[in-house]
Amino acid sequence: MNFLYCPLCFDFENPEDSKVLHCEILDHLKNFHGKDKNIKDKKIQCYHEECIEKRKKNHERLGKEYKRWGTGFSPAGLYGHFRTFHKNRNNLNFQNTIAMDTDFIIENNIIQNIEDEVDETDEIEEILLNNEAEENLKYYERELHSKREINDLNELINFYKNEIFTYFNETPGAEIFFKNILTLIRRLLIVNTPKIVKDALLSIEIEDIITKAKNTVESFKIVHPDERIIFDTQTDSSETKEDKNLFYFIPIEKSLPIILRNMKAKPKKNVELIIYGDDLQGNNPLGSHIYSGSLFHMAYKVNLPNDLIASKKSSQLKNIQTIGISLSTISKETKYQYLIQTILEKIRKAKVYYNGFCLNIIIKAFIGDHSYLQDAFLLNKAYSSTSNMVCRSCKISGNSYLEYNTCSAANSHLRQESPNPIIPFPLNQYSDSFHDILEGIIPNLIYSLCQKFSFPQLTSESEENHDVLPIFWHPIELEIRRFNKLDKGSQSLSTVIFDGFFQKYTKIDRPDSKHKFHLSGSENLALARALLHCMTKKELFPNVSESVYQLGVNLLKDILAIYSIINGKIELNNEIINRMEVIIDRFFRNFFLLMPRTMCTLKLHSLLHYPVFAKLYKNLSLVSTIRCESLNRHIKYLHNLSCNHINPSYTVVKKVALLLILSSATN
Repeated sequence: MNFLYCPLCFDFENPEDSKVLHCEILDHLKNFHGKDKNIKDKKIQCYHEECIEKRKKNHERLGKEYKRWGTGFSPAGLYGHFRTFHKNRNNLNFQNTIAMDTDFIIENNIIQNIEDEVDETDEIEEILLNNEAEENLKYYERELHSKREINDLNELINFYKNEIFTYFNETPGAEIFFKNILTLIRRLLIVNTPKIVKDALLSIEIEDIITKAKNTVESFKIVHPDERIIFDTQTDSSETKEDKNLFYFIPIEKSLPIILRNMKAKPKKNVELIIYGDDLQGNNPLGSHIYSGSLFHMAYKVNLPNDLIASKKSSQLKNIQTIGISLSTISKETKYQYLIQTILEKIRKAKVYYNGFCLNIIIKAFIGDHSYLQDAFLLNKAYSSTSNMVCRSCKISGNSYLEYNTCSAANSHLRQESPNPIIPFPLNQYSDSFHDILEGIIPNLIYSLCQKFSFPQLTSESEENHDVLPIFWHPIELEIRRFNKLDKGSQSLSTVIFDGFFQKYTKIDRPDSKHKFHLSGSENLALARALLHCMTKKELFPNVSESVYQLGVNLLKDILAIYSIINGKIELNNEIINRMEVIIDRFFRNFFLLMPRTMCTLKLHSLLHYPVFAKLYKNLSLVSTIRCESLNRHIKYLHNLSCNHINPSYTVVKKVALLLILSSATN
């Protein structure tokens, strides 16, 4: 069989009469059989002869045990099976990415919308098979043998622009991209197409788009003109000196109208922006180009509170726009001060026009992790609870955090002005739930609980009792994986929590240390939910003291309840905020009954200020950095594509500008 078929539509009696797939298999299963890719039921069987023969052999070998193991695939498993064992089929990657209801259908080496016969079928198939799906393109599935003549030039131009946009996203820098686009057009012109198709291809001015993108990118020095930078000759190569001193950016007046148009925002005068900043490492930290891969990234997303349709699109990755990028070497040393000051001034003075309105831009929030925000607000970065770590929201120092262990006590010492006059008040009243809870409190709590469960003889301050048997983790690990599979929306832990995971990563020599398992934020959340479920079964924890066990249950319940309130995509009213404050106070009371005083860090202390943040921002999920962290991965991807170690920040921003302009041209 040279083509792939849907296993649920396949006619086993008359295989030749089966219909060939003309869309991505997961889309077909979802649209025509109601089977989403996340469904766990393994009931879909592969129809290929070699797979049928393999099932027969396994059935003969295993007998009844074969039914217990399952005889089919889930939708996602079927897709992986096709990719692994049937990747040579002609239509494996074929997807209908044609916009404007255009149909290009391959069947038996025939292109249905081209009337003339073509001999160069290998080139044609290669062109169509290389078209990868883009998240903002809409896919269609058509019936077999459908024909449609395209006689509108603008329609064809729009289609080819979409194809070029998709192709460009997989190619490195601008010059190489231009050559690749010309190559693609020549390959498309191999087909004996009508004159209107050739006119559409030749009318697309790629060079003008590249020139426009280059002219879109601007730059300024990231240090004050009166300051001088002394470069380290041992670590700084001469080629990168100039680039290290520049911040390359896309002016807000050029990017914001495109983003608003993509969001289909209603015309209005006031637009709120959420400004994000973070340092990222694009290269291998152990490689020779570590300095050229350390980038500082600024971005923004739009908040339109009175526009429900546009607000739902504000957190989509394509609507979170990069402002600019610089190398972190100098920006970190200067604590981003002149850079932030210049960007905020440019945003305030920008004259942005959208649908006849000159927009009034309001900076709603200034978000990032603690490391970046402490530098931005000129505050200390010492994360020990005994240090002089000063909170951005209040005037309480780190060595006094334990004295203010309720929301009302901590919020009675709030700052009435910003620690840094460059960033106006109340933008300092902020802390990120992703870094505080998912990467701070929850993993520390889980690790400490597992330490105390593994070594119950160390939970008491009395003399060690070495006769107490340790906990048996294997049934708990099995129950965690079982529950996680049924926990819809949670990150999969099937390969993360392997047999022997807890025994391997818990240490008897540090039962109370500030440590955590090396998991992502979403994995920490999934593990906390699964562990709480396991703790409802007391028989899994036979040797754990009742006080430790009950405190662990209460702490996990409270922190998960707090995060669900914070992460809910709704506006928080006074009733919900008051309930959240009660849960936070209770969590703090129980926390230090189980945990040492050294665990009172800035992340934990910031939890006391979340009722204030909720009243200020209303919807706390809006100011979370989770989606912006996803944009960081996209920037790393573009940086790795460029392979530029001389001026990487300029290359990446230029690529972002090209994507933005192409998005505007095809919208």
